[in-house]
Amino acid sequence: MDNTENNKSLIEQAGEDLFNFAIDRADIKSLIARLAKEAKCKPATVEYELQILKIISVGWSVSFHLESSTHKDELAEVFWKAIHGFSENLSETTSLMTGHDMDYFQILKDRLDMYVAALTEKPDAAE
Repeated sequence: MDNTENNKSLIEQAGEDLFNFAIDRADIKSLIARLAKEAKCKPATVEYELQILKIISVGWSVSFHLESSTHKDELAEVFWKAIHGFSENLSETTSLMTGHDMDYFQILKDRLDMYVAALTEKPDAAE
């Protein structure tokens, strides 16, 4: 362990761990590999949406499960700043490769709004 890691607070380390978990795709790749060949959806689309859902779920979980914790806001900030930086890099890379502007962080925010709206319309679905 180097000095940089020693100097990280527990909150910073937890935020980094949550970030790494949220963007890790190994579990998603495993799920996609088991997707039925007869499925009427594109595996790439399912993989893309699962990654978005995973990131949003981790961020939401911090706020939900640490609702009464004094560390909730700090941990959420560390996590979302890391996601924002990741999103900026992904957006820039994708834009350079495709020639089309993309804002991955905005996509995450839009999907969150979509999920919240869907749960609001059908509150029984969350049970």
